[in-house]
Amino acid sequence: QQYAVGTRTPLKTRSGAPLIFTPDVNLTNASEAQGIRVIKFAPNPQTTRQFNEGNLFFIFRISDVYLMRAEAEFRSGNVAAALADVNAIRAKRNATLRTSLTLDDIYNERGYELYWEGKRRQDMIRFGFFNKPMSEKPETPAYTSLYAIPQSALDVNPNLKQNPGY
Repeated sequence: QQYAVGTRTPLKTRSGAPLIFTPDVNLTNASEAQGIRVIKFAPNPQTTRQFNEGNLFFIFRISDVYLMRAEAEFRSGNVAAALADVNAIRAKRNATLRTSLTLDDIYNERGYELYWEGKRRQDMIRFGFFNKPMSEKPETPAYTSLYAIPQSALDVNPNLKQNPGY
């Protein structure tokens, strides 16, 4: 049973049934309560607006800044400074501190810390993983690392050139 944030009032589906999320999804006949939900930043329970919560959305967090600096330090050869920044983030989460560090470790740390914050695509491109095949994704052409420029923008600005591959 799911409950409202703050009031602990039992929630119901739109049809009035108790809202009980399940981890499994039937892909051909799923109900609105099937499947795991990720809510990293809880909505404001006091809001009366449907689509404009009014609460803050995080654009940058200090953890992101530490991890950006760690990556820059590592790529510049200052592995000790990078390790200190990564361990500062890990200590905040009570995770085991690292004794060594690789670029892949920084990539993975960004994935753990910035989960569901809209940063992964750019990280994948920067670290060289975006176009590589994965378990359910074939290798993709290099041009897909850049977005296509919308035709409406190309139509009104003759100085724009479409990105290669589109």
